[in-house]
Amino acid sequence: MGFTLTLLRSEYCVACHEAKTTPYMYIQFCEKYRRWARVTRATMRITHKPGEAMQVDWAGVTKNTRYEPALWTQATVGYF
Repeated sequence: MGFTLTLLRSEYCVACHEAKTTPYMYIQFCEKYRRWARVTRATMRITHKPGEAMQVDWAGVTKNTRYEPALWTQATVGYF
């Protein structure tokens, strides 16, 4: 999940308008979000040694059928 505070705030503003409430201004929203993230430790930081792990970002439909001639079979595989 990649997101920016601008995108997050725009979704928040839509929810506020639907609920007929006044949303926070951008600066206030960012301050409150950072405080919430600090308290809840809501971060996406992933720590690992270089070469120890691999993260893959799957985007869109990535499943395809592939024919394996050596085994005379078809398999559904994911490409990234």
